[in-house]
Amino acid sequence: MRALPVARSLAALAGAALAAFASGAAGADGDVLEVELRHPPARSEVDSGKDAFVAGSAFVRLSAENGVDVVIAIDTSTSAGADMGVDLDGDGRVETRFAGPDSVLTAEIRAADECLQLFEGAGVRAGLVRFAGDPASYPGIPQYFEPPPEATIVSEVTDDVASVRRRLAGLAQPEPAGRTNFVAALEHAWEAFPARRGKRHRAVMLLTDGTATGPAATPAENVDATLAAMRRFVDAGVQVHTFAIGTGALANPVLVMQMADMTGGFFTPVENLAELVELARRVAATNVADVSVRNRTTGQAARNLYLSRDGEFGADVPVRAGENVIQVTAAARGGATRTREIVVVGRPGARAPRVPPGLRELEKGVMAERLDRLRERTEQLREKLRQQMVVEMERQRERTRQRKELELRVQKERPERAPRADAP
Repeated sequence: MRALPVARSLAALAGAALAAFASGAAGADGDVLEVELRHPPARSEVDSGKDAFVAGSAFVRLSAENGVDVVIAIDTSTSAGADMGVDLDGDGRVETRFAGPDSVLTAEIRAADECLQLFEGAGVRAGLVRFAGDPASYPGIPQYFEPPPEATIVSEVTDDVASVRRRLAGLAQPEPAGRTNFVAALEHAWEAFPARRGKRHRAVMLLTDGTATGPAATPAENVDATLAAMRRFVDAGVQVHTFAIGTGALANPVLVMQMADMTGGFFTPVENLAELVELARRVAATNVADVSVRNRTTGQAARNLYLSRDGEFGADVPVRAGENVIQVTAAARGGATRTREIVVVGRPGARAPRVPPGLRELEKGVMAERLDRLRERTEQLREKLRQQMVVEMERQRERTRQRKELELRVQKERPERAPRADAP
């Protein structure tokens, strides 16, 4: 298996995390809203007979005054000792030894460290929690060693991010053990936050390689307990962002997806860290209320617009022959707005620039919007046709009724024939 460009990939995960954590911080005084146009390149030629695909991102940069308090919760259960399936340490081979240098736990620690490096000087204070679960709570399983605590606050939230990084390095020992207890992780993450939040946004970053196997004995009870523990985060507006690391977490990600969705957080599946390279662009925070895209030259708005939860957008924009000024305007929830423009040149039959791999999902999102609009128009036409048919059928019934009434009236009004004189 080929070596992985670890530093770049883990930085991508860190970028995604910072974007996710800071999403709720947007909208306060001093926010800096940014709009980045990533496709097509300026002065590109596009087919004037077709819509041009335009893509980019809108985000709010963090400030020291309106920053974020983040608690990173790392899964140290037994399954985290399994190998990640990639060469994390760059030695040219994948180490399969339990809790080795290429294990899931190693990936979690290195990813968290990259996050903490980005947090330094970015208006982010950080805390750290490790969580697992007591294996002794399984009936009938003998216990040969001291069970690990269900969760531990390694560091309360602090602006001394460097100290959190130093403590993070010690998470490799003792070796991973126990079950996956999200309830313990959530309870300790809550306790790691300072009592007074001020204007700062609070968020949790939960990295796990599995689904809930604790604190109860059955999967259903574990799900119920986890969702119950989420209520305080929902009520307090604390976002929980979940990162499913490795194939184990992806086998059944429903619960971690729901945990993120309940609080307006992000769920990021990570089967191979190399897949996260493009996420490095999300280093800035997003909390974008709206994005509009139009051709300022013609005054036409985008036909189809897709806006993701992390502020990335894609749109189909009508263009004409000659120069077209494409205008993108973003609005943050706090009221800040920012506009960016790019010029493209329309020419009949021109081949549009190739869409970079990192923007393919946005392109798919726009295509989905296009299909939705097509389905909507089709349904509208069907409904219109159905209504026309109903009206026509009613008219036909009315005509039939009137004809029958006329026939009856004629029959009633027709004079009876007089009897013949020679009749017996």
